Amino acid sequence: MARLVLMDERAGRAIAMEHDLQVTGTAAVIGLAHRRGLLPPARDVFAAPHACDFRISATAIRAVLRRVGE
Repeated sequence: MARLVLMDERAGRAIAMEHDLQVTGTAAVIGLAHRRGLLPPARDVFAAPHACDFRISATAIRAVLRRVGE
């Protein structure tokens, strides 16, 4: 049974965690993919979602950029 949920929506994340599911979001996936060499600089990747009106919190972006050394 899967124990990880990829979800960015706040209410859905809370419900998933109530059911003891580990939750991660788009920002964390971008950071992980960058660390594995699958993506260019994470800072550049974060610009794309904003161009299509997909929002990632500035706090989440800063945390990922810190983790990947950008």
